[in-house]
Amino acid sequence: MALDVRDIAAAATRSIQQLEMVTQNIAHANTPGFKAIHLSYALQSDPVSGTTDPGLEYAPYGLTDFSPGTLQRTGGALDVAIEGDGFLAVETKQGTAYIRGGSLHINKNSELVTSTGERVLGTSGPITIDGNDVQIGQDGTISVTEPGGDGTISTNVGQLKVVTFDRPQNLKKQGDNQYIDPGTAGMTVMTDPRVQGQTLEMSNVNAIKEMVAMIELQRSFETYQKIIRTMTDQDKQSTSQIGRVV
Repeated sequence: MALDVRDIAAAATRSIQQLEMVTQNIAHANTPGFKAIHLSYALQSDPVSGTTDPGLEYAPYGLTDFSPGTLQRTGGALDVAIEGDGFLAVETKQGTAYIRGGSLHINKNSELVTSTGERVLGTSGPITIDGNDVQIGQDGTISVTEPGGDGTISTNVGQLKVVTFDRPQNLKKQGDNQYIDPGTAGMTVMTDPRVQGQTLEMSNVNAIKEMVAMIELQRSFETYQKIIRTMTDQDKQSTSQIGRVV
């Protein structure tokens, strides 16, 4: 089968798309909670018949790798990581979003928020913390310890809302570390979550693997470029010879 310059150009485009995704993964190799994304392709459906055909173009889409990253002890009182497949629920302008944990903070209204200011949701709604010595228990319970009487008094102020999804690949990514459920991910609120306070989940990006992939993709793209130039030059030569008297 003769090579078609359009096929080679399409392959070059896919290399660039994959390279962009790999570059993004490498950039977030040290971002806590970041999940690697890998590019895949599916045949586009015919807009009239709704069927797929080998002659149609392939549409790229990102597949998120939700495998857990390494848990690292930080000592930060409001650093939190989730064991297993859970997500924390947070309140955003676009609605409820889900994160794998991270460095939380207390805003000026004494509300527990993410590093970007979204309110973290508990099992009963937003969590308000009035106190300094804050602890996060293994079940997500947040308590505040203050002096009182002959010792200290510990008061529970809420419990983190931790959810799981039957179909996490249906989640839509929002920003670097947030996900939105379009209603098809199969959310379930966990009754016995496992949470680690003073801990962060690291990125699950394999930096070495991604660097190797980046080099291979760059080489592939350069090869495709050379093939396209060669084919274009050959076409020009063939065209110039048409009608020439020998």
